[in-house]
This record gives sequence, structure tokens and C-alpha cells, in this order.
Amino acid sequence: MTRTVLKIFVPLLILAVGLLIARQIIARKTLPQPTPPAEVAVLVDVIVPEPAQGASRIAASGTVTPLRQTVLAAQVAARVERIHPALLVGGVVTAGTELIVFDSADMVFRLKQAEAALSAAIYELEVIEAKRDLARTEWEQFTSHRADAAALQPTSLVLYEPQVRNAKAALASAQASVENAALNVARSTVVAPYDALVTEKLIDEGQFVTVGAKLATVAAIDVAEVEIPLAQRDFEQIDWKQPPMFTVTRPSQNAPQWHGVLHRSRGTVDAARRTVMVIGRVSNPYSNKGQNTPLEFGTFVNVVIAGKSLQGLTRLPHRALREQNTLWVVENTQTLAIRPVSVVWSEPDSVYIRETFAEGETVVTSPLSAPLAGMRVRVGTVHGTTLHE
Repeated sequence: MTRTVLKIFVPLLILAVGLLIARQIIARKTLPQPTPPAEVAVLVDVIVPEPAQGASRIAASGTVTPLRQTVLAAQVAARVERIHPALLVGGVVTAGTELIVFDSADMVFRLKQAEAALSAAIYELEVIEAKRDLARTEWEQFTSHRADAAALQPTSLVLYEPQVRNAKAALASAQASVENAALNVARSTVVAPYDALVTEKLIDEGQFVTVGAKLATVAAIDVAEVEIPLAQRDFEQIDWKQPPMFTVTRPSQNAPQWHGVLHRSRGTVDAARRTVMVIGRVSNPYSNKGQNTPLEFGTFVNVVIAGKSLQGLTRLPHRALREQNTLWVVENTQTLAIRPVSVVWSEPDSVYIRETFAEGETVVTSPLSAPLAGMRVRVGTVHGTTLHE
């Protein structure tokens, strides 16, 4: 029995002693302490904020229209005898060019008749005035030996006064007839009122026209107007104290450029579009320093207007502006700051703000998946605001 007890308790004793020793070893062993992970600085591209220079640029579009456009109409009733070869739609004519010549034979005939009538009226007046002078002399002779001469007064008929007035009136009428006939002869030729582009032609040689008939339409090519609708915000950016300059280009690439000056606004707001129409003028639209491409009337063009000065503002590219008008600013401590800003003006490639920056601060232009204020960053590429990137 003793041997049986030993077989049972000896293994249990050995197991208990082993567990006790293992517990002591574990209790004395020092566990490793966890270390916080090192903070990794995020790589960012930045831009150096710089003061804005020059004036704001107002991008818009407009339509080219002629400054002057004239409808040429007939002032006489006659047959069209001759038309200038340039009197075609699209033709260019110079000031004073005889565009249309009417058959003036009848008008010349009437002029000669009027001149003959004038000569006759002059003759009649001279005869009547001679009779008046003779009648005055005879009256003086008749009354020179009479005692009651002072009481005698000749009538106006005796002195031919009504006859003289009638002759003078006939002479004035004859002179007016000559002037009218000569005017009609002059009107038998229609000349270009200025250097112009022919935009419409409605007659041809051999055609008979009446007084007031529309002949052609011409538009002046010395100056063109550009009608530019602007949003009220853009309109308020124009400095009207000095003539605002603007440039005009076609929408196509490599198009020539024209320069002009804003002349006026229409003074009203379009109720439907809430826009203000401003009118600019461009000189010599059909001549661009030897280039063969004119600025045709009716052309839809892109316009850039020089607005108010941007002095005192900071210019940044559009990609630097984040949601809700905020900037990601890298401070001198190489940490990120999220700052709200006030946008004063924006252009297709830039925004202008009033905020100032401490020396050494830059603005992040690259994207960040989860930007947090105070997070550490490290600067990669540094850009300048003078680059349109």
C-alpha cells in the first residue's frame, strides 16, 4: 500500500514543484513596454504667396457690330445707268466713290429750262425797274411847276411798286427752280459717305427706281463696336475714371489680337440675364497690321478687359483654394494650418485675396486625403505665383 501511495503522490508533487518554479520565473521576467509609432511628415507641394501686380482681368465675350451703318436710298426717280464694280455684298469702297449713277438726261433738261426761266425773270425785273424809274421821273416833271405839288402823292401803281415786287418774286422762284434742278442733277449720282463695307445690294443696272427706294446698305470700317454683356460683379470691377482698355481675339487658336477702349455702357440692367451691356470700340477692324484676317461684323469674340488695380492683394492659383474658401498653409513650424480667406477677385487661372502671410509661410497646392490642422508636413516642390500652372 505504501508503494501505491508513492506512485500517486510523487508525480503530483513533481508537477506542483514545476508549476511553482515556472510561476516564479514568469513573475521575475520584465515584459517589453509598447512604444508609440513615430509621426510621419506628409510630403506636399507648395507655392510662395506673392503680392498681386497690375490690374484685374475681366474675361468676357461679345459681338462685333458696326459703329455706323447707312441705308442708301434714291432721291430722284430715274433709271440706274451705271454701278461701281465694288458695289457688291462684301465689297469695300472708299469715301466719295461714285457707287450708283442714274440716267440724268431728263434732269439736265429741266435744269436748262429752269436756267432759261431765270434769264427771263431777270429780264422782266430789269424792264419793270426801268419803267418804275421812268414813271418816277415823269411824275417829278409833272408836279415841278404846280403850286399844289406838295399835296399831290403818286399811287404805288403809278410808280410800278407792285409790279416790281411781283417781278422780284418771279425772279426768286426762278432761282429756286434752278437750284432744285441742279440739286436733282447732283442727286443723280450716289457716293459712298465714308470708307465702308457693302452689306446689302438691292438694285442693278437698267432698273428704274422711285424716290425713297432702298438701294444698298453700307457699314463704316474705320471703327467697330463690340457689345459685351457683363455680370454686375464684373461691371463693378471696371475703373471708369480712365479709359478702360481691352483686347479682342477670336475663339480659334493662334488668332490675331485687336486692342480697343471701352466707350460706354447702356446704363440699364438686362432684367432676364441680370447683365450690364458695355460698348467698346476697336479702330480699323478690317486692317490688322498687314494680317489678312479682318475682324468681321457679327463675329463672336473673346474679350479681356483691364479692371481695377490689384495692389494690396495676394494672388494664388485656383488649385490652392480649398472647399469653403480655405487655404492649407504651411507654417514656419512645418505644421499645417487651415485658414479661411476672403476672395476679392477671381480669374480663369487665379484668385486674389486680402489676407497676408508671415515670412516663410507657404500655401499647399497638392492634394491631401485627410488634412488636419497641426499635422506635420514636409515641403517637396516649391512654385512661384508668377507661373500659370
